[in-house]
Parts: sequence; C-alpha cells; structure tokens
Amino acid sequence: SSNPHSEPKTTHSTSRRPVRDYVFPFLTKRSLLLVGSILEIAAFLLIVLLKKPMVSLLTTAFISSCFLTYRFLLWEGTWPDHCACLGKLTELFSISEETAGVVSLALALYLFIGSLCSYYLHSQVTHVESHHNSHI
Repeated sequence: SSNPHSEPKTTHSTSRRPVRDYVFPFLTKRSLLLVGSILEIAAFLLIVLLKKPMVSLLTTAFISSCFLTYRFLLWEGTWPDHCACLGKLTELFSISEETAGVVSLALALYLFIGSLCSYYLHSQVTHVESHHNSHI
C-alpha cells in the first residue's frame, strides 16, 4: 500500500510527498511537466529563430513524437492515471480530464502526422526544383 505513484491520504499539504510519474519514476509529475515545458520552449526557439522550414517540420515531428511515446507508454502500462499534458487548463476551461486527454492526444497526432507529411511534400518540391534547375 505504499505506492510511490499515489498521493498520500493526509489533509496537511506540508506532509504530502511528491507524486512520482508512472513512466519515469525517477521524476515527480511536477518535474516531468517542467522538462516538457523546457522541450516546448526549445522547440519554439528553434522554429522561430532558425526560420528554416525543414528544421521546423522535423522539430515539430520530434517533439510531438515525444508526447505520443509518453502517452503510449502511459497507456501500455495500464496505469490508472491521465496525462496532465494540459496542466491547469482543464480547471481554467472547466473540461474533464478525459476530454483534455482526447484533445491533447488528437493535437499530438495532428502535429506529428502533419509535420511528417509536410516534410515529405516539401522535400519532394525541393528535389523537383533542384533537378529542374540543374537542367537549365
């Protein structure tokens, strides 16, 4: 009954132990959200500062694949928990955690599939243009 993933049943907030993540038990859920936020900021900076379409698409594919892999591992482990991917937005917009889970999964799938398809299309256009220019 000393599950490191469950919150203690105490009423004193000062005696609460940090809740460990199921997928990465060496991290607390709070520290995992921090790591995710840092990854998102790094991706944002890469996309905005470099302004290179291929880098932007690969960065989007990479970060969305990280989120999808985490969600898959959470699901595969059949842990009775939800992904707190949207943080406090569920409370702010008064949506259920189940709805938030579906929305965050749909967004990650959309970003992953969309970025890979766009990368493929962009690489095809670039290849055709370079082939066309070499014959001029």
